[in-house]
Amino acid sequence: MEKYAGYGLEEFLSDNDFRQWVLDGKPGGHPVWPLLAMYLPAESEVMEQAAELLLLWQQEAALDKQEITYETERILSVTYSKPFRRLSAGTWSAAAAVVVLLLAGWGIWSYSSGSAGPFDATYKKIAAADLREISNESDSPQTVFLPDSSEVRLSPQARIRYSAQLGTALAPDPGKREVYMTGTVFFAISKNKELPFLVYADGLLTRVLGTSFTIRSSGQSVSVEVKTGRVTVKRLDDSEEVVLAPNQKITYMSANRQLEKDLAYDPGILSEVPATPMFAFDNAPIAAVFEVLEKAYGIPIQFDPEVMEHCYLNVHLGTESFYEKMDIICRTIQAELVIAEGKAFVKTDGCS
Repeated sequence: MEKYAGYGLEEFLSDNDFRQWVLDGKPGGHPVWPLLAMYLPAESEVMEQAAELLLLWQQEAALDKQEITYETERILSVTYSKPFRRLSAGTWSAAAAVVVLLLAGWGIWSYSSGSAGPFDATYKKIAAADLREISNESDSPQTVFLPDSSEVRLSPQARIRYSAQLGTALAPDPGKREVYMTGTVFFAISKNKELPFLVYADGLLTRVLGTSFTIRSSGQSVSVEVKTGRVTVKRLDDSEEVVLAPNQKITYMSANRQLEKDLAYDPGILSEVPATPMFAFDNAPIAAVFEVLEKAYGIPIQFDPEVMEHCYLNVHLGTESFYEKMDIICRTIQAELVIAEGKAFVKTDGCS
């Protein structure tokens, strides 16, 4: 195991056995790589970043050039900027060149018909991009405004990077507004139907036009929680998108590469609700009760109207959270509440 001490990105990417292990799905029975995190924790993080790069290039056909560019840049930024800082074009060139040369040597870099492959553009863009970086090293949230007037609130230790020309014709891709991040960041995006806003976080892509949402990225998982508007979320290596409405969230676990849709941690009353809803129910049919809650929180409540035809509610609710309101209602009518797939399911045998 000592021979791997001090292994860097280039060493991992150049190691034939390591590459084969990653591309075979990281089988746990390998005598070296699964144990490296235990014996050499300093090298294990770089090992994971190298593995991400290998899988990224393997999935070349499933990604468009812009997604490849930003995912590559994100992985390299973590490897070559500790602590997180502004990097010169020369540093980026050296980092990207390592990967370029290695990939060329493996035959992954394509120069068929005398033209460079898609990663040539990636390399050039990484080396030349004028990127701004913001890192919140304080103990309290930090609010910044992006060039397109979008508001971003960074929690402590959160970091974002974006083009200095974001939202302008001089941006790397003028048709998009793109940011990538780590940590916990709240976004309030300025509306622009012509320029979708894309956030890249640990293998997850969030796409919006104008809305507010929070992304939490820890390295092992990413969650997206919507406050207003709608967003679409997808894995970078998958074309299938998941749509999130207000008070819904999705969590992506990098270990099993699964997306799990759920309700927000603390659902709030929708901002578009014209007036403060009244939650005072006097012998109200349960269907009417659920309709009031659905309109207030935008959360679908599924129940069997025939089974609950004779269920009525006599209770006055106020400032309780959504979950507290639903708990009170379900206990009152002796029902069970189940939260799944971003919805609330109410189950009961009926009311006498």
